[in-house]
Amino acid sequence: MLKKHNTSPNFVVEQQLAFRPENTGFHFPSNRAFMSTLRFKTTINCGGCIKAVTPALNHEVGANNWQVDTANPDKILTVNSAQTTAARILVAVEQAGFEISPLS
Repeated sequence: MLKKHNTSPNFVVEQQLAFRPENTGFHFPSNRAFMSTLRFKTTINCGGCIKAVTPALNHEVGANNWQVDTANPDKILTVNSAQTTAARILVAVEQAGFEISPLS
């Protein structure tokens, strides 16, 4: 990111600012390397169904980490998460009242 500092009316200094985690003394782990994608066949087939299952899935994997393809005949649920298992997704969706089975 470039930041401009106006040191006088006729002179502009551009200074490149770089954030360097190694200079902070903190370790910032990357979960992206451990992210997995899980896919399931479901009976989640409409907007009302998605609304009903949203609290359970958001709690289990977080908002924006899952989606349902209701246009697909198998109503495919895709979950991207580094912190859950297929078994936990199965339980969450079943408790919300829907059928679900893992895809190979």
